[in-house]
Amino acid sequence: MTYVLATACDRRYARAALNLLGSVRRNSNIFDAVYLYDVGLTRLQVEIFKSIRGVSVIAVPDFVPHARRCWTWKPWVWCNTPGDQVLFLDAGAEVLGSLIEVREEIANHGYFVVGQFEALESGHTVEDVVPSDFYDTFAIPPALSAKPVIAGGVVGFRKDSDFYEHVVRDVLRYAEAGYTLGFSKHELWRNRWVNRMPNPPVRDCSYFRHDQTLLNIFFYKYIRSPVISPFEKFGAFQRNGSRGQVIWTPRLRGKGEYVRAVDYKTLGRVRNTLNPALIRLATAPSLVLEAVRATADETRARLRRVHASP
Repeated sequence: MTYVLATACDRRYARAALNLLGSVRRNSNIFDAVYLYDVGLTRLQVEIFKSIRGVSVIAVPDFVPHARRCWTWKPWVWCNTPGDQVLFLDAGAEVLGSLIEVREEIANHGYFVVGQFEALESGHTVEDVVPSDFYDTFAIPPALSAKPVIAGGVVGFRKDSDFYEHVVRDVLRYAEAGYTLGFSKHELWRNRWVNRMPNPPVRDCSYFRHDQTLLNIFFYKYIRSPVISPFEKFGAFQRNGSRGQVIWTPRLRGKGEYVRAVDYKTLGRVRNTLNPALIRLATAPSLVLEAVRATADETRARLRRVHASP
């Protein structure tokens, strides 16, 4: 079975995505293929990602009019990533240790999800992310509201599993129908950037979370004896100093310590687009420099190995 990694980013998260790819290469380079989905990169950023060894760049199409808004694209990525076993990581994640355990969980259970109950001091439950009208729409039993929230940014599955067939596919179906759209009343400030809508739906839950809201609904609706991996080990928002921590999610707060671990094939294609695209790179001005530095580091390492050979 092929084990593949998928992630996605726009221009704002390009450097974070580079850091994710570098962290995977450094700490868990076990994937048969890596797919990066373009949801709003600049032309130059696309060329940089294409120049990374082992990474395929795929543009997400406008499969529905709101495909770019409110993370509607994410379940499309889940459903369309090639491979038998897929692990999706948000571009803002960073891998600190081996992902073999994750692969084994996917193989054994058909899926891998991470709890987020500890994300809130009072406990993060499904009630926080599901609007009241969704309970009737999706025939959700009231007891589901007390279940711990699972993350939408660290999700793995086998393509031949019930999780994929009933959870992932239903999330995409209802995302296409517009159920990812909208914001909680106190979070209308999030109606900006690519998500901006003139009159967004106002959802009456505390933290409406788009694709993640739908994921929680269908996960608990179809998975009878759920296996949920620990937040502190696989999804914490802070590095906890534990050697057992495998994934954390700094998003845009990370230092980018793995950016230079990225393995570039060549900068030739990047050079071909430097002049027309450089101005549009304002949101990530260090990407070109990081690419040059990483390539130089790799070249120096190869020269040292050559000179060290008998």
